[in-house]
Amino acid sequence: MLLAIGELLAPFLPPPVEIFHRLFHLLQMLWLIALGFVIRHEIRHAAAVGPQLARAQWQRVAGLLVTGALFSFVGDCINADLIDFTAIIRPPTLLSIPPFAVAHVCYLAAFVLLSRPRVHGSSSRVLGFTLAAVPLLAIGIWSRVIPAEAPRMVISASLAYSFVLAAMVVGSFWVALAWGKLGAAVALGGVLFLISDALLGYFLLRARPFIAGQLIWSTYLLGQLLILRAGLLHHRVAIHTQQAPS
Repeated sequence: MLLAIGELLAPFLPPPVEIFHRLFHLLQMLWLIALGFVIRHEIRHAAAVGPQLARAQWQRVAGLLVTGALFSFVGDCINADLIDFTAIIRPPTLLSIPPFAVAHVCYLAAFVLLSRPRVHGSSSRVLGFTLAAVPLLAIGIWSRVIPAEAPRMVISASLAYSFVLAAMVVGSFWVALAWGKLGAAVALGGVLFLISDALLGYFLLRARPFIAGQLIWSTYLLGQLLILRAGLLHHRVAIHTQQAPS
């Protein structure tokens, strides 16, 4: 609801009020971070958790997801242009690459914890798929969105980031493979994050129309929400386990 209201009102905001729209975006992300903390607290105090992982492992998953969201928020603050970083680096969006890369590593670690116990029998196939898919996805997306005439720093930083992003996206599909329909939303979240970053990269050195900015943020926020919902798998599995006939 917050996302829909904010994005519908955004086109009607005059330039001096755009700062409030950016702050509203940050508020939306803070809401997701709060949701992550709620999920972690719920895991700690739940009467039952999914038997696939020990409670400590579920807590670690939730902690990694929250940490990823927090690092993402740091990147969001940089990209919100609340502070002018052009004197340090151009384009200033490059400064957001390190925190977002750390966020993807956290998400990937959570996906590994979630999927490892359930894909153990086919781990060699999963590893083979990963080794093939990550470079293909990273280079494929990067070559499409970053122009060849881009500055060397942009080319190097964006290429390195593309590999980290691709690894996270492929990892989200591990969750879908391991958990079936319950994990499909996590994979969708990874894909939406990829779409958002691909659009952001495409318009990094190009003029960005307003609608593109709205699409970048909408896919990003929804992707983050679906990724954070990975922490709810413990609840759904626990319910299914309790409802299963003995």
